[in-house]
Amino acid sequence: MEFINLTATLRKARGKGPSRRLRTANMVPAVVYQRGKETQAIILSPTELVHALAGPLRVNTPLQLTIKDGDKDVQQNLVVVRDHQYDPVTRQLLHVDFLAIEKDTIIDVLVPFSTSGRSAGQQMGGMLVKKYRELPISCPPTAIPASINVDVTPLKIDDEIQVKDLVLDAAVTVRMPEGTVLVVVNPTRDVAADAEGEETNSSEH
Repeated sequence: MEFINLTATLRKARGKGPSRRLRTANMVPAVVYQRGKETQAIILSPTELVHALAGPLRVNTPLQLTIKDGDKDVQQNLVVVRDHQYDPVTRQLLHVDFLAIEKDTIIDVLVPFSTSGRSAGQQMGGMLVKKYRELPISCPPTAIPASINVDVTPLKIDDEIQVKDLVLDAAVTVRMPEGTVLVVVNPTRDVAADAEGEETNSSEH
């Protein structure tokens, strides 16, 4: 797997004043955390970062980060975004936290969860309920899925999909109990009333 390249520069001046001047110059302060090593303070272009994260994995995209000091490359790391802060009014990117990892490091990320198809239960008048928009998973950076999707077409009323029913890459683990209900087809009042009426009629014969 080829990783997206991103370039940053060592940041020597810290504090609110220098950070404000960086943002005015259309740059953003950031840090790189790495277990057992000193945290690196860096500067990068928010435009380049947004472009690097524009692929299907979005904010979960692993990045090959090159850190420069002047014209010299001083460090290269595989990183993922761990946190990012935006101005609530202007939506300007204010700060980014990166985590340095290895290709075989197991990391925790959130991925979008979606459904496809129209369930048999919906066609009978039921209501499909998707309980989660995202799922927490653990996997190496080379196995991060863009999303997790399930086909709900076969589901009848009261049928459900649990974590244990998901078909995933062997390297991907959902960090939820296996019995957690992700999708269920609930009966509406009319469907429930019809079913109750049918049961009553059956018992009278």
